[in-house]
Amino acid sequence: MNVEALMKRCQIGVGGRHALDDAHDIMAECYGTLGRLQGENELLRGRLSDLRMALASALGWPGGISAEPPALDLLLQEVAALRRDAA
Repeated sequence: MNVEALMKRCQIGVGGRHALDDAHDIMAECYGTLGRLQGENELLRGRLSDLRMALASALGWPGGISAEPPALDLLLQEVAALRRDAA
């Protein structure tokens, strides 16, 4: 099930004769979906870290690149300088 459909089911809730079983099923689905999304998030963070290190290595920056604004500003300045040099 996709995340949006699951969110809608959570928002609507359940009722009727099998409400407790239905609620349990929704909670189990939420748990599984959250686990899958957490795994994807960790995988993407790892890939981002690898890309940062590769970019830092290519630019000759031994300390790496952080997500902090000063490092990003330096990176943008470096890219602008490389473009000027290439032109």
